[in-house]
This record gives sequence, structure tokens and C-alpha cells, in this order.
Amino acid sequence: MAAQGPEAVWVANHRVHHYYADQDLDPHSPLRYPGLKGLLWAHVGWLFYKYERPAQYQRFRDLELDPIVGWQKRNYLWIVLMGFFLPGVFLGWKGLLLVGFLRLAVSWNIAWSVNSVCHWIGTRAKDVDGKIYTDDDSRNNLLVAVLSFGEGYHANHHVRPAWAFHGWHWYSLDASKWFIQAMERIGFVWNVKRPMADVQFKEAALAVLAS
Repeated sequence: MAAQGPEAVWVANHRVHHYYADQDLDPHSPLRYPGLKGLLWAHVGWLFYKYERPAQYQRFRDLELDPIVGWQKRNYLWIVLMGFFLPGVFLGWKGLLLVGFLRLAVSWNIAWSVNSVCHWIGTRAKDVDGKIYTDDDSRNNLLVAVLSFGEGYHANHHVRPAWAFHGWHWYSLDASKWFIQAMERIGFVWNVKRPMADVQFKEAALAVLAS
């Protein structure tokens, strides 16, 4: 209902973003253009451009074989429409406008800010020795983190994409982390990959992505 595209497409593009972060093949790097133009490109401009993933990443077999991903792709349009239909039915025009259209406008811009603001303004990730992560230009932005339920700790996410929590510390304002922890306690999720306190930036970027 967030209307951000079929899961298979979203995940495929996100993987390519990590493989080529802030390089020429990155679908939405603000470094593609100088200054404000680059920020606007990463925020929303790239969505209006027909992006072709590199040949080796045109297909991802795990996504094609996942039954939930397939179900969401087949029913994507109806799921999005329900995000307008249900508020309209139960809350009338105000529900349609506020819970339907305004919800998307707000949630889209918060999500897009992770692509744009979090590759432009903020602090870089540091390891236990104080070494700064420089494989790309990702940043941790506290304001975006609060608005996006933790996604704004974007540099942390680029360092270790497989970790379940972007907010590495107990004091990090990461609502997604708290939700995952709650689901783990009641047995809804398991094998959660938690941040390591002694993380060190020694591996090459692609080796990290494979971990």
C-alpha cells in the first residue's frame, strides 16, 4: 500500500544501488549531477527515467522463486488501490485525502530522502577503531532516521546491509529495530542478524555485501 512498486523491482534496484553505490551505474546517486540538481535527481528525478539494470543484474532468481514476492507482483495494483478504497469507505472524503493521498505524499518524500539527503548530509559510519567508512558517500542523518523509523542511519546500512538494525547502538532512534526486537520476543521472527560492537572496516565493499 506504500505504492513504491512491486517488491521484486524495488529489491533488484536496491541491490544494484549497493553494488555500485555512488558510481555511474547507481540508479539514484546524487553524485550524478553537481549540487542541488544531483540532490533532486536522487530524491525524485530518477523515478522518471527509464533505468536499465546492468545485464548481470537483470534477473534475480531468488526473487523470481519467492511465492510471496510473486503474489505481491500479481496483485500489486489491487493492493495499492485498497490503500485508497478502505480509507474512503470508512472515513469518507477526508479519509481518502488524508489517509490516501497525503499519506503517500509524506511517506514517499521520507523514503526518497534516504536516497538523497542520506547521501549528502550527515555523519559517516565509523568502526570500533574510529576508521571512517569511505567506500561510498552514504551518511547517517538523525532527522531522516526519526522520520523513517531508522532508515536514516543509512551509512550504517551500507557498511553492513545484512544486519537487521541500522541503528547500531542502544540509544539509536530506530523504531524498526524496536519492532523487530518485539517480534523476535514473541517468536514471529528469528535468526536476527544483530550489529557487532567490534565492527571493523577491513573487508572490500563487495565482500561485505556477500556476508
